[in-house]
Amino acid sequence: MPFFLSPEQKQSAFWLALGLMVALLLYTLGPILPPFMFVAAVPVVLARVRVAVLEAVCRYARSHYLGSSFYNA
Repeated sequence: MPFFLSPEQKQSAFWLALGLMVALLLYTLGPILPPFMFVAAVPVVLARVRVAVLEAVCRYARSHYLGSSFYNA
């Protein structure tokens, strides 16, 4: 007796299989991944800090050098 799946069931089975493969890959590479994840996260954090510092400097420079009468943010 053949077993037929609807298109929705096929799609669900595909995503379930893909999720299980990704989970297995992460479990297998677990001891190796943290240094690479750290190296990938550091530039993102530093970029966010740099943007915040530059925004603060620009706000200070605008208010200090231009005065509030020239520029209202």
